Amino acid sequence: SFQAVKHMIASVQVAIEFARAPLARAAWSVAEGSITRATDVSQAKLLASDAALQAARVALQVHGGIGYTWEVHLHIWMKRVWALEASFGTRAWHRRRIGAALFGSEETLPSFGFDSEV
Repeated sequence: SFQAVKHMIASVQVAIEFARAPLARAAWSVAEGSITRATDVSQAKLLASDAALQAARVALQVHGGIGYTWEVHLHIWMKRVWALEASFGTRAWHRRRIGAALFGSEETLPSFGFDSEV
């Protein structure tokens, strides 16, 4: 019963679990002052943002749209996810920083990714 809903929720759980290890690595890198801390933080931020956005979309769909009404407070959480996704750099900015680290690009990126590109 409700197998489609279970699959959507399971996909969100997988995304959240995939974000845990990079988050722990980023915390360790920052605490230890690792050389790779910038890339580690970008990976953690990117995966956590992706998981949060997916969770918000699935929650709205599972609630059948009622989540965007005043009866259910899901809209508050969705707005928080949207606001936090752009905090400390957008997903696109962190992807560029990871790409620059992987491929040795000399591209200089502005601090925290507060630029106009998406």
